[in-house]
Amino acid sequence: MKVLQEKGFLDSDMNLFQLVNYTEETFKSKFIDCHKDSVPGLADAYAAASAPCRVQCKHLILWFRWMLELQLMLILFSILISAI
Repeated sequence: MKVLQEKGFLDSDMNLFQLVNYTEETFKSKFIDCHKDSVPGLADAYAAASAPCRVQCKHLILWFRWMLELQLMLILFSILISAI
């Protein structure tokens, strides 16, 4: 990601939440495949970096989404309680 930011292909304001909302296929298409000609070695570096953590990342993404849903439910619950 740093390489893409340094080359100006990625917005420097992009945060973790925005990145975890992409599926791997969409992420690869949007950030890796379309820049692989402009940034030599990008596809190989991505493949090497992402291979060991694919399973762990999927679990992390699921946990992160679950936590966001839980937080939203708590907010809605507090709104309902305050309305009573």
